[in-house]
This record gives sequence, C-alpha cells and structure tokens, in this order.
Amino acid sequence: MANVASKKLLGQILVEEGKITEEQLEKALGLQKASNELLGYVLVHMGFVTDKDIIQAYSKQIDVPFVDLEDTQVNLDAVRLVPREVVLRHRIIPIKKNERLLTVAMVNPLNVFAVDDLRQITGLNIKSVIAPEKEILKAIDQYYRSGLSVSEAISDITDITAEDIPTGSVRIAEEEEEEEINIGELRELGEEAPIIRMVNAVVMQAIRDRATDIHIEPQERELRVRYRVDGLLHEAMTPPKRLQAAIISRIKIMS
Repeated sequence: MANVASKKLLGQILVEEGKITEEQLEKALGLQKASNELLGYVLVHMGFVTDKDIIQAYSKQIDVPFVDLEDTQVNLDAVRLVPREVVLRHRIIPIKKNERLLTVAMVNPLNVFAVDDLRQITGLNIKSVIAPEKEILKAIDQYYRSGLSVSEAISDITDITAEDIPTGSVRIAEEEEEEEINIGELRELGEEAPIIRMVNAVVMQAIRDRATDIHIEPQERELRVRYRVDGLLHEAMTPPKRLQAAIISRIKIMS
C-alpha cells in the first residue's frame, strides 16, 4: 500500500485523471468547508463525478485494486466459503478463490477486523479489493438471498433529502438526552416508509447475527450502527448524518 506521507489528495487524483477541473475542485472545497461533508460526497452531489469515480480515485490513493462488480464474474465456490452474516456485517463479497488466496471486494479494504475474520473462517490468505457499496450490497442480495433486501433497506434512505429533515437536531449524551426539534415533526419523520424499512433491517440483521446489543452512535459526519456479537462490536452500516433525528424517532416510536 502507498506510504501515508506520500499519498496524493483525492481531489488531486481526480484532477489528474481528468474527472474534474481545478475550478470544480475549488468550488467543491469551498462547499466542503461550509458543510463539513466529505469531499467525495460534495463532488457527487454537485454532479461533478459519480460514486464510482470517487471509489476509483480512492483505490489509487490507498493503492488497493478497484473492481467493477457489474463486469465481474463472482465465483460461487468463493461465496460458499463465507457465511451470510459475515458478508453483511462487514459489507463484503467474496469474488474469487485461487488455491490458498481468497479475493474479497470490500467497501472498506482497510478494515483489518474484516480481514482477520475472513482468515479465521476460511483458513485462507485474503486479497482485498475495493468496490462501490451499492454494487456490493446488490451482489449480497443476489448471492445470499434470504429475507429482507439489504440494498433496498439502505438505498431507500437516499430518497429522503435534506429538505425533508427538520432544521433542528437531536443530540444524544451519555447520561442525558436533549431534544431541540418539534416532537410532532420527529414522529412524522420517524413514520416515513424508508426509515421504517431501514430500522427494521437493522433489527432483523441483528437477530440473524445473534447480536446481544445494537449500538447507534452519532459521529461527526454520519451515524454509525454497530452490533455486539460474541462480546465484540462490529460495524453494520453508516446512514447519513442527516437521518439521525428520524432514525432515533423511529426507535422511540417502536419502544
């Protein structure tokens, strides 16, 4: 992998690849500074690049091969080596087995916990490649058919735009909870169909994984959902930060 100190910036790679211009990069950096969003997210939502462009640039930045799952033949023998709950937990898809080497497409190829899990489960060496999350979730649905569609549950939440979210926020503290938005608005938002499906998917997957706890942790730019399985916390999904209030409201309604 590339030395951290010598890594090129994502924007620089996109400019060098001809995906964006210097002017577009400057505009995106200005909006990023104002919104505190990730640069890739800003560039995609400004219409300058696609999700796939960002993943390809990131693969060059971290020196991990990119794979286009839409043009890749997934080997069923590789799929059978890894249980469904593991691919869902880590958002991965095994794509090829070659003697003692298992190639796995990952949303986050730097996830050492996922690689360690795969080594222990399969007894093989693991080669990580990177692929777009939507393609990985689609492949999981295709090759691990069972119950609720993971990709539908997660992609549905993108139908809720920033304009649909109340202007306030809900802040969770360790010992107290402070609500800063209208309770009626929260309840209404928590009853939106995409939110219901996503929260149901979180609960159902926790049951399938035999999780003892579900942790929903607000981060600076996203909401992190983790399951406690066999005493260890495993990341399940990272919904957009803007859905924090709606997800919390839905959980309150369910409880």
